[in-house]
Amino acid sequence: MKNLTLLVAFIVCLSFDVYAGSNNHVKETTPTNRFVLNGDGTATDIRTGLTWMRYAIGQSWVNGAGSGVALKMNWKQALSAAEGANYSNASNWRLPNIRELKSIVEDRCYNPSINTIVFQETPSRGFWSSSRGMGVDFSNGADHYYTKDGGLYVRLVRETP
Repeated sequence: MKNLTLLVAFIVCLSFDVYAGSNNHVKETTPTNRFVLNGDGTATDIRTGLTWMRYAIGQSWVNGAGSGVALKMNWKQALSAAEGANYSNASNWRLPNIRELKSIVEDRCYNPSINTIVFQETPSRGFWSSSRGMGVDFSNGADHYYTKDGGLYVRLVRETP
């Protein structure tokens, strides 16, 4: 009987908003008006004061939208890519720490669990943080420890001047 109850609960959860990719009963955690959408493929978070690349490394900003294929990297490659990044007339890009990366999770959405107006074309997979071996899975917004040799995506951030 317990297994049947769990199965019914699971089916009910699956049928609720699964195709919409959002749960309208949850308060928005990263509303679009929290960000200044800069015309150069970056967005400034008014709450945290951080400026984010609106797309993952490997993608590019073309005609006002993110396009292309995001690259997967291991943790050391991600740190190196951040050190050498020069974009939008700035060279102070870095890998976000886990707290910063979690700050852009949109709890109302899943697959991806991010504001897709601000952060277009975000893969619903893991993204590295600078916090040793940690990242955020943007399919559900959960943070995890990952094998540092594994391939995850990278989104860079910088302090807003």
